[in-house]
Amino acid sequence: MPGILPGNTHHPATPSAPRRVLILLKRRPVFSSILAITLATTIFLVLSPAQAQRISSATKSSWYSSSDGDYTSAASKAAQAASDRQRCDTIWREEHRGASWGGSPGQSDVGAVPPKGGWSKTGDGADDVEDEGWGEEGLSSSVHSGSDNNNKFSMAREISKGKSRKRVLQEMVAKTNGYYARDYSLWLGWNNVRYIIEASVLQADILNRTLVIPTYVYARACEFDKHTCASFAKMVNRGDALESDEWRDQPLEKQWAWVIPTELMIDVPLLQETHSIITTADFLLLQDQPASIETAKGNWNKAYHPSASYHEIPNRDYDTDLVRVDRLPDGYRTLTHTQRTAGLGGAVRKLFEGSKSGDVKDLGELLEKITELSGRTEDEAEKMLAEVGVWVLRTWQGSHKMEYVRTVTDPIKQVALGENMKGWWNDYHHITDEVLYLQGEIHYWRKPGSVRFTSAKAQSDFAKVVLFGIMPPSKLFELSIRLDERMREKVGGRMWMGAHMRRGDFVKHNWVMNNDAYQHFDRIKRWMGTGAKTLQNIKSSGKHETYSVPDAWVARDFELYDAPQIGDPFYLATDERNATHLEYFKANGAIFIGDLITAADRRDLDAWSLVFTDVLGVLEQTMLARGSFFYGHALSSVAGGAVNHRATLGKDPRTTVID
Repeated sequence: MPGILPGNTHHPATPSAPRRVLILLKRRPVFSSILAITLATTIFLVLSPAQAQRISSATKSSWYSSSDGDYTSAASKAAQAASDRQRCDTIWREEHRGASWGGSPGQSDVGAVPPKGGWSKTGDGADDVEDEGWGEEGLSSSVHSGSDNNNKFSMAREISKGKSRKRVLQEMVAKTNGYYARDYSLWLGWNNVRYIIEASVLQADILNRTLVIPTYVYARACEFDKHTCASFAKMVNRGDALESDEWRDQPLEKQWAWVIPTELMIDVPLLQETHSIITTADFLLLQDQPASIETAKGNWNKAYHPSASYHEIPNRDYDTDLVRVDRLPDGYRTLTHTQRTAGLGGAVRKLFEGSKSGDVKDLGELLEKITELSGRTEDEAEKMLAEVGVWVLRTWQGSHKMEYVRTVTDPIKQVALGENMKGWWNDYHHITDEVLYLQGEIHYWRKPGSVRFTSAKAQSDFAKVVLFGIMPPSKLFELSIRLDERMREKVGGRMWMGAHMRRGDFVKHNWVMNNDAYQHFDRIKRWMGTGAKTLQNIKSSGKHETYSVPDAWVARDFELYDAPQIGDPFYLATDERNATHLEYFKANGAIFIGDLITAADRRDLDAWSLVFTDVLGVLEQTMLARGSFFYGHALSSVAGGAVNHRATLGKDPRTTVID
């Protein structure tokens, strides 16, 4: 059940020490007020901004309302507001960092674990974890274990002990069953690359292998002239680097790209805390190979490690004419033709006639059409189906039933015939070769994770990794907190709304909502009016909802801020670069990222990478998630990341529109 935090009574069975303090504070309002005033004074008068932010984040929601619903003082209310704005930051960086797959073979609710031992341990787990962050059998995944962060892996900490980077990497890899390598489609935009990395983390974890990810990705545009940007990162012709003619018909200035480290796009050190992940450059370091031989396209090259034993998975073997699942479910067995086709089995298979062997059906649709299942509970129906070799699988609904926006916020159940299913763990856990290599592209038209799940536990664990593990770099995260506050100031302290206006190459492909930029903007502005009314209605009703995600909690926007007014300025993230169009947007209420970022921000956070629009896009995506209302585009992968982030922040799903 979703927890409603702060202010509910649901806490993990074994609260961490800071959480136990918070529970005490909640039950002692007067004590909370005194502490709030003391901390607020310390924060604003003594500490530096960075220190103040860490203190505010660490104290989380220490300032609770009193039993009658009124805050005890103006000072505690201000402190509470500051704490709530950073609550999700604390959740991500302390409670949920490094969620991974748990359990052991044979358990019905386990994602997938190799027979040599679990990739992670279940239960409290704190006593079973070595200092490096891993136990003998894998990674600790207990989200609420309360274990100290010193028990999590840190490359920097290990090197500070006097170890070389190479030695630390060797120790990391030694705890796994070898490497998992694959081809990465670096010609795609960043959000699609991120989806591929999400799936790769899952695939590697299931097999207890060390994942190798690209060292670099490509920034497709720069906010300044190309020579200025080339002083920050290597500039290449995208078509030449990626061996593609896709951009050859574009003006030369649109063919350039800049090679930037993957760590500018996601927090790789955070992900490494509980997942065995290295870059290709690190892999080459381990093999005493020069980093310069890394391929520009993102495809794997056996020359990286010529002496290794390889097991190659042909692209066609992944999910061509089959349903790829994380692992075959407990109780799975091969049935005879008679067992499959008699009675209920025959009735279900009749619905699959004419379908491809890789097709699935929605569970709800199947229950409506099979007379024998009418009146049964869902659990009863699932057991009956399993007995005839028909299995219920778990995944997520795509926006408008398409797979461009890969959110993990709308879980659904589907049905597949057991004879058409292939388990990733079942097929490859026994491979002992040093490198397991998946060839080719398995991204397009796949569900999140590029598999379907045979247990609720496995589905939930993957959602946690997507929501809490694969995060923007900490500097961008910190900056989004500052910009959130500035945006609120621009609307008089009320809730603010945001929209993503995808233009650029979408205009060329006719994927935009309106080809005419003015009409497109006016469409968005109408949605902002709808958003203001939606927020007003939710606030007046006092009834808040959450996304269907693990550890859901309710954001306190509606308690702390007034609803927006019709016609309020709104935040607009767009790749439109026509100056006349942008001037029109701004004159009609749009506020851009450049209106919020200051030179001090770039200086304080050493945010030089923001010169590249792809990095800036990650920041804007995080900002769109923080808005009280969000409008996005169903064909843009940007919307998926924003919606997942909104779910993590506790936003109400009614405050999101994907058009």
